[in-house]
Amino acid sequence: MENVPNRKRSHGLGIGVLAVATVLLLGLGAWRLNSTGSTDSQAATPIATAASPSPAGPRLILDAVGLNVPLSAMMVDNRTVNPPGNDAAYILANHGYPPSHTSEGTVYIAMHALHTGSGAPGNLLADTTTRQPRLTEGDTITADGTTYTVTNTYTADKTTVANDTNLWNPTITHRLVILTCLPNTSGHGTASHNIITIAQHDLND
Repeated sequence: MENVPNRKRSHGLGIGVLAVATVLLLGLGAWRLNSTGSTDSQAATPIATAASPSPAGPRLILDAVGLNVPLSAMMVDNRTVNPPGNDAAYILANHGYPPSHTSEGTVYIAMHALHTGSGAPGNLLADTTTRQPRLTEGDTITADGTTYTVTNTYTADKTTVANDTNLWNPTITHRLVILTCLPNTSGHGTASHNIITIAQHDLND
């Protein structure tokens, strides 16, 4: 992995999964969040791997939308973010920090949303009628036992997301960023927009 600032492994999670991701331009190189599919990736250093996250392991919980899924870890390869499965959420292990280190920088979590309208965690974040985020300011998020409060949710085209240097700055402390694709209403094709959720760590947690 080249030119990714402040890389930190998500060693706070007992599990990890190799993965692929979304193209974002940080001035350092391109990033991108894929809506479907996966490719091979290489970890800079070995991390624990699992065929699927353990039901008893870390969880991502968003009560406001009824989401409670396993939280695993994935490696970003060539600045591409493509979660390796449709039944879990994934911390970006080599860009940002795990929830247990939220005081050191931003936690990034990615998950898929399917064009079928259901079947993946990210589908719960989108209102299929309005094509707007379902989470709102003040909603609570728990990531591996660390509590955050939503401060902003929005949709943006992938080019805008790719060029948002503040969004991809991993040095902002006590921040959680959740990314997923906004499914196409046509039910097929590549998603052109992302749903972004920004949350702040509850310092009293």
